[in-house]
Amino acid sequence: ENGFKEIILTGVNIGEYESTSGERLPDMVKQILEIEGLERLRLSSVEPNTITDELLEVFKSSPKFMDHFHIPLQSGDDGVLKDMKRKYSVEEYKAIINKIITAFPDAGIGADIIVGHPGETEEQFKNTYDLLKELPITHFHVFPFSKRKNTVSAKHAEQIQHGVKKDRSRTLNMFGDAKLGMFAEDQVGKTSKVLFERINKHGYWEGYTTNYVRVWLKSDLDLKNEVRNVQLSKFEEGQLYCEIIK
Repeated sequence: ENGFKEIILTGVNIGEYESTSGERLPDMVKQILEIEGLERLRLSSVEPNTITDELLEVFKSSPKFMDHFHIPLQSGDDGVLKDMKRKYSVEEYKAIINKIITAFPDAGIGADIIVGHPGETEEQFKNTYDLLKELPITHFHVFPFSKRKNTVSAKHAEQIQHGVKKDRSRTLNMFGDAKLGMFAEDQVGKTSKVLFERINKHGYWEGYTTNYVRVWLKSDLDLKNEVRNVQLSKFEEGQLYCEIIK
């Protein structure tokens, strides 16, 4: 009864699971969704080129699957993606995000973004910014490029200055905060299931909606590790509040 309520599948590239294990990812997900007592399943990072229609169908088939995805982008510029040796283009990335939003209209979508990759021009950075503006990405994970020994990128002649990387990181982080705030505010009036985790220093229970927005709740109940249906009631000073649906 008090076992785990949520499973998060994690790995360096879950989408390539079959090539190393011989087992198909959609089949494994189906099996996990049948676990007795499990209430929620979410995925950590999945490379965009490994998300198939079949996988999305499996996700859609179960109310246990959380409408939250983490799809690494790294750059919104095809030239930079090519330099990074990514297996997808900007157009392919857009197509995947649109498929996800069609299947899960309220999905929260996280993306990793690397700024200041060697040779990244101001225009290429702007392409990344513009793509993030255009797509319904809600959770930004921004990393300034850092050299790793003996990689092609580290030996690249056009290393970006530290100050430029810092500025680009700050720009995207501020934009990401604003987008997450707007997404959270858009949830007001909707209902969701929340897995409550702990009481915060303000005396509110804290947990996450299915699409990974943090919510606060005032309650005398012991809600630790409990999943409850909630009404998302108000958004104030950057915080989303909820009430339990009786």
